[in-house]
Amino acid sequence: MAQTGYTPISLYYTTTAAGVPLAANLVSGELAINITDGKLFYKNAGNVVTLLASSSGATGDVVGPASATDNALVRFDATTGKLIQNSVGILSDAGILTGLTGITSSGTVTFSGLTAGRVIYTTSGGQLTNDANLVYNGTTLTANTLNLTNPLGTTYGGTGLTSFTANGVVYASSSSVLATGSALTFDGTNLGIGTTSPGSALEVKRTSGNSQIAVNYNDTNTGRIVAASNGNFYIGTSVGAGSVVIGNTANADAMTLDNSGSLLVGTTTAAGKVTFAGSGTASQTLTLNGTTTGANFARITSSGADGVIGIESSAGSAIMSGSSANATVLYTVGATSLQFGTNSTTRATIDSSGNLGVGTSSPASGSRLAISGGALNFPETSGRDILWGTSSYVYITGNQGTGVLAMGTGSTERMRLDSSGNLNVGVTSTQGGRLSIVAGASQPYASFDSPTSGYAYTLLRYNNTPYAYFGQASGLIGGASDTNFALRAENALLFATGGGNERARIDSSGNLGIGTSSPTAKLDVRSAIGTSVDSSQNINLIDTTSYALGNGGGVSFGYVFNTGGSVIARAAVVKGIKENATDGNYASALTFSTTANSASTTEKMRLDSSGNLGLGVTPSAWSGFRALQIGGTTSLWSSTSGNSSSFYTNNGYFNGSDRIYLTDGFASEYIQGSGQHIWYTAPFGTASNAINFTQAMTLDASGNLVIGDTSSSSGLSLVRSGSTTAELKLSQTGTGGRDYRIGSTGSGYGSAGNLIFYDATAVAERMRLDASGNLLVGTTTALDPLTVTNGITTNGGGLDFATSGVKNWQVIGNATDFYIGDQTLTRYAALTGITTFTAWTFVSDERLKENIEPLNYGINEVMQLRPTRYKFKNEEQTNIGFIAQEVKQIIPEMVTGSGGDFYEKDTAEQRANKTLGIGKETLIPILVKAIQEQQALIQSLTDRITQLENKL
Repeated sequence: MAQTGYTPISLYYTTTAAGVPLAANLVSGELAINITDGKLFYKNAGNVVTLLASSSGATGDVVGPASATDNALVRFDATTGKLIQNSVGILSDAGILTGLTGITSSGTVTFSGLTAGRVIYTTSGGQLTNDANLVYNGTTLTANTLNLTNPLGTTYGGTGLTSFTANGVVYASSSSVLATGSALTFDGTNLGIGTTSPGSALEVKRTSGNSQIAVNYNDTNTGRIVAASNGNFYIGTSVGAGSVVIGNTANADAMTLDNSGSLLVGTTTAAGKVTFAGSGTASQTLTLNGTTTGANFARITSSGADGVIGIESSAGSAIMSGSSANATVLYTVGATSLQFGTNSTTRATIDSSGNLGVGTSSPASGSRLAISGGALNFPETSGRDILWGTSSYVYITGNQGTGVLAMGTGSTERMRLDSSGNLNVGVTSTQGGRLSIVAGASQPYASFDSPTSGYAYTLLRYNNTPYAYFGQASGLIGGASDTNFALRAENALLFATGGGNERARIDSSGNLGIGTSSPTAKLDVRSAIGTSVDSSQNINLIDTTSYALGNGGGVSFGYVFNTGGSVIARAAVVKGIKENATDGNYASALTFSTTANSASTTEKMRLDSSGNLGLGVTPSAWSGFRALQIGGTTSLWSSTSGNSSSFYTNNGYFNGSDRIYLTDGFASEYIQGSGQHIWYTAPFGTASNAINFTQAMTLDASGNLVIGDTSSSSGLSLVRSGSTTAELKLSQTGTGGRDYRIGSTGSGYGSAGNLIFYDATAVAERMRLDASGNLLVGTTTALDPLTVTNGITTNGGGLDFATSGVKNWQVIGNATDFYIGDQTLTRYAALTGITTFTAWTFVSDERLKENIEPLNYGINEVMQLRPTRYKFKNEEQTNIGFIAQEVKQIIPEMVTGSGGDFYEKDTAEQRANKTLGIGKETLIPILVKAIQEQQALIQSLTDRITQLENKL
């Protein structure tokens, strides 16, 4: 019985996954359960279907009391278990808890956001926080910065001050209290007395009167350094007039340095920059008095040079190197001249090189004596005009009569300048030129030397114009060393052999040409070499070190690499090296090396004697092929015998008979040739072992791509051996993308021999075509040539059933109608009007019929039919109906099927053709005919009854 005030409800269920009832499916108050999802729904009074419960847990809003405070903590009544509204604890959306008067915990309370060891304090908003400035480890409290409201007294280690004067020195006052002010300041570098901004290490300043520093001895002798208010500076015992005064009183100054920079000794009146004065003659003389044996000298300096005058010591060389004992010395310190004059005019000059000029202040360089405005006159007309020594003497002889100027040593003539202007050395007559030199055995023809401060060279002129020099390099080339020899030409410098045949030249631009008179580069070498490479070429760079592997000549390249002009000469190096260590074997390689920053120069590329090129690696022992080997494992190579194929190999090389592993690891190879592309793979192998490649993929000359086999006439072939699945992967990695696989199965997808359509994203098989030609959708078990689970969906189309390519039957559906019929839908069964149909309709249009006759079946045949109750074999459900064999004897048109015997070898289709079936819709016109006959009989009986009644 229903409870008073309540109405019984209906409960519906569905097995459709994710199925949700619509409002139109339920009456308010009714329940619906999805037994697949484990969800219970109901329809409320507002006609809204709501999830009431779920086996996976409830979802949705938890509803509290209607007057609950926003963000209040939920509290429960311990007795009723109900929510209690208006909790004083508020948890804001930002995660801040307020309103509580206390927190009690039986265990540890942990606050997130706080750091261990820091002291916790409240903010102005009452929130707990901490800071790295204040740390407590249980023993020691540490503060990086501590601000005190009241000053910390000296008793507790403080200053007792609330503020300090900037840079003011802290001192103890008369009351033993620390104080600070601006009278004494220190800025960390300078100490100031009377100033807050000292500009020196010690600065004393007064704004009135004189600024003094006093040095006192026993309160009796006081010395002062005074900066007076009148602008003067004093050193002495008291303050008086003057600029810088040294003395014992202000009125009897011993020495004064006035404000113009003049020094006054014994006087206050300046007669020059230095003025000496006294009461007698002796005091007006400047006396430099040395020791009895030491040197005594005065040095006069200026911005340009220094001069010294003095008396040498008793040992000599004390004032000037090489000077005699007790000599009066006059010399210049620097590289300047020493001059002598009369009547305010320069008469003689000794320059800084020791050359004496008389009548000139600029004696020619190298001329120990130069006379200008006069001559050095020797009145003798013959004989030895200048003679050194008394025996084995050196002489210069001028003979006015013969016009010969001769010079000799050891009483023997060594050189002669004859009347024709020819200079003969070692011989008395010319040998055919302006200069004739005859040397003794094993003697040089000429020797040129220069002092340490000069240089020696020879100048060649043409038409009074210099065109060539040779000699000491420092005099000819800027920045060159004194010990180097130089040839300098003002235009081109030529080198010739064989009777004046030019062989090389350095032109005025510094270009060196060998075999050419017009070099176009810094080095331009030209010769007739031709096509031969099996001989010396234009330039030979030969390493003469004893033979060894890797030795060879080379060329270096470099450049300036910083603003200081530093040069790296080994930036890049090219060398031709010996490729082996075998005596007599000159197989060679060409190496290329470069230099990384702050690193040694290392080889980066090598071309070996076989013509193989290695980038970052020495080429392996290739045979019969030319290879480009990159790094440790990559090689590009091709045949030297006209083979049109090109090879790309990873971790391998060809030694003439086998591919060989370069390193431990896997190997692969790609070959392009004869119009096709072939890819090979090899398993993990050991370095130096032979590689066993397997052909993995081929794109042949016809455009066929073969994977896992060597050839195919199909456009795309994917072959797998053994139990491995031949699989094609179609994957989309974007949003909503899936990973699909199409495979000819091995053991990886269950039984072998199937064509599988697999959803790898869902890890589920979607469809298969088995080895018998059956198509299975949603199942792996074939029931018919087409087996589909969970139905077939077509969009505006249908299903056709054909035999030998001819359509026999079709199933068509659209948004409102569903038809099952023959190939032209001349005969069909239909469900029409998707929202109104209740039964099948069958075609019955007169236009499609012929030979129409009245039905000869009726009440007699109906009365012969035996309605039965039965069960199909292996089923428990009870059915009602007829037996087809019985019906066939009465109304054969109602029965389909041949009725032949069943055999175990029958196919499903054969068995279906033999099975008898009843078209129950054909019973309808027979029943109608029977009813008509019965009604006619009833009407006849009714009429007879009426007639009988009328007769009574």
